Amino acid sequence: MKRTFILVLLISTFLFACSSPPATPSAAIVQTAIAQTQAINPTSTLSISPTAEPTHPSILQATPDFPVRFNVATLIADLKPLFSIAHVLGLARLENGHLLVTIEVPGGVQGTYYAVVGNKKFDCRILVEYPDHIYCNGISPKPDQYVNVILFEQGNKEAVFEAQIGIPP
Repeated sequence: MKRTFILVLLISTFLFACSSPPATPSAAIVQTAIAQTQAINPTSTLSISPTAEPTHPSILQATPDFPVRFNVATLIADLKPLFSIAHVLGLARLENGHLLVTIEVPGGVQGTYYAVVGNKKFDCRILVEYPDHIYCNGISPKPDQYVNVILFEQGNKEAVFEAQIGIPP
C-alpha cells in the first residue's frame, strides 16, 4: 500500500512538472490593451483626492501607490473604436487602376464608412475576419503626390479620422 501511494505520488508529480504552462495572451491583445490604457489618458496624470469619488468607478481605482489604476478588463469589455490612435496600415494599387487604403482602428469598428482621398470618394467596408481594419477602395488620384485621407461614418458630416498619404506610382 505504501509503495502504491509513493508510486502514484511520483507519477502525479512527474505529470504535473511536465504539463505545459498556462496560455499567455497574444501580443496583439496585449498591445491593444496597452494602447487603450494610454488612449484614456496619454499625456496627463490624474490625481484623486482622498475624499473625491472617481467619475468612472469601474475604470478608475485610487490606491496609495498610484493615483489612478486602470482596470484593463473593463477597458477591453467596453471596446470602442479608437480613431485617435488609428493609422493608415497600407496602400495597394489594384489591377483595375483603383487604390486600396487600409486603415487600422484599434478596438474594432462597426457601421458603414466612406472616405475622401484627395477629392475622390472611396467606398469602405469592414471584413468580419478583420474587425479592426477598414478597407477603402476608389479611383486613384494622380501618382507621386501627397493627399489627405478623410474617413467619415455614413450619415455623419464630422470626420472620424484624417491622415496624409503618398500615392504610389
